[in-house]
Amino acid sequence: MKIEKIKVDSYRISELISEVGRGNLKIPRFQRDYVWPRTKVVKLLDSIYNEYPIGSFFFWDAPKKYNFFYKDITELNIPKPDGYSNLRFILDGQQRITSLYVALKGLKLGSSEATDYSKIAFDLNEEKFFIVRGSKLSKKHVPFCKMLNEDDQFKIFEGLDEKQRKIFQNLNKIFSTYPLSVVYVRDVNLDEAVEIFERINQGGKPLSLLDLVVAGTWSPDFDLKEKIEKDVNKYFKEKGFGKIESSIVPQLLSLVIKGNCTNTFQLQLTTEEIKNIWVKVINSLKLSVDFLSENLGVKIFEFTPYPAIIPLVSYFYYIKNNKALTQKEVDIITKWFWRVSFSERYGSATLTRMNEDKKLFDIIATGEIPDITYSIKIRPEDLKKLVIYRKSAIKNAIWCILALNRPRHFANHSFVSLDRGIFSQMNDPNKHHIFPKEYLRKSDNKFLPHLLMNFCFIPFELNLEIRDKEPSQYFTKYKKENPEFNEAIRSHLIPDDKSIWDNDYERFIEERAKLVHEVIKGYIGDKAN
Repeated sequence: MKIEKIKVDSYRISELISEVGRGNLKIPRFQRDYVWPRTKVVKLLDSIYNEYPIGSFFFWDAPKKYNFFYKDITELNIPKPDGYSNLRFILDGQQRITSLYVALKGLKLGSSEATDYSKIAFDLNEEKFFIVRGSKLSKKHVPFCKMLNEDDQFKIFEGLDEKQRKIFQNLNKIFSTYPLSVVYVRDVNLDEAVEIFERINQGGKPLSLLDLVVAGTWSPDFDLKEKIEKDVNKYFKEKGFGKIESSIVPQLLSLVIKGNCTNTFQLQLTTEEIKNIWVKVINSLKLSVDFLSENLGVKIFEFTPYPAIIPLVSYFYYIKNNKALTQKEVDIITKWFWRVSFSERYGSATLTRMNEDKKLFDIIATGEIPDITYSIKIRPEDLKKLVIYRKSAIKNAIWCILALNRPRHFANHSFVSLDRGIFSQMNDPNKHHIFPKEYLRKSDNKFLPHLLMNFCFIPFELNLEIRDKEPSQYFTKYKKENPEFNEAIRSHLIPDDKSIWDNDYERFIEERAKLVHEVIKGYIGDKAN
């Protein structure tokens, strides 16, 4: 007998919570954040109390082969499935369900600053839900997490007056009998389930390509998302490079396995294909990041002009069998890096251009020198407009150049430690100014203080010392203290001209833009327009 793919049923809230608590109703791996903030949970509970509709729920009755295709949310303390019974997965409604679950169970979620869902209560006088501030509750307040527990119900009921008892009884009746409409999707495989999820969630945030690749390559002994976190991001975070964008990994895998990294080819990746080359691919990725950090100033992931650079360099290491690069190869890849960055090559059609550049790396691997002629049109006027806190490949490339220049401390001439401590604040517009923000504010300067040309790597204690001083004042002091002061400011690409000593911010921005532009021309190996 053929199974109907669609079945509609009705649940009570207590039945739904019981299904979740027994581990029979699970969240699939491609779902995102699983619980709402308390303010949104309060609105959901108020809607139920007022007997407003809260929408239907879509469940997937999955084949047994997907019994381990669930998110294991340890904070919910839900038992793991036995591996023999069929599971149901929540395709739509997981935030409503898990929010009801954590509120009814009174759970705390989060690591450092846990959100306490036991603090959600019902005001019997106002007849509405609220978040408890403080520790003490009056008799008119009923914790939601105790509302459906029979022992707690009796104790609460005994302490209420007649009017409050009626409201409390009505409250319990509503939450005990409120009907939830559930649509079951049956007799479908993972790809169909993902398609259904996408269609019924069109109003929300769609699944990313990575989500779909992870779903399509999942097996009981291989989870791409977990592998990326464990084998890739844990390593890079420990090295101080920081977490990379997870999409880099399937792009690299697709370049290696399929010879193409467009969406279509990434979605064709299989578990076995990935498992067969995983170790070698990850080693290639590590070598690539080492190369970019040591040779091109990409000291942390946030410095990367384009994330696409990493899988392409990793691909080259892979086809080279992870051997050391020759000087000729280093020179060609270096030229490619700077021209990609300053031409803003990956500003659009990224995957298409990555495939084009993959062919370029294939040529390099044969020992030939490819023609790298990406058009670059950058002028000092363009550099003057760049700001610290906006995303820009050119801005990041300039950071890389400053890092390669090995900047010196203004006062003692030591090398500025380019660790994650200084980089973690680099996007903060209140740090790393040459003309301090406070000085510019007090001097009524009309020019933006957060221009990139007003940026340099200043250590924390130096930033505190100069935060409201005019440049001529603190530079005069450091020039007396540091016999090699001129070399120190050159290491930051700061022009030693009258603009600094006259505190002329407008002229300083103009002169530094010219100087940085000349340096850029040297890096791209060609004359910039």
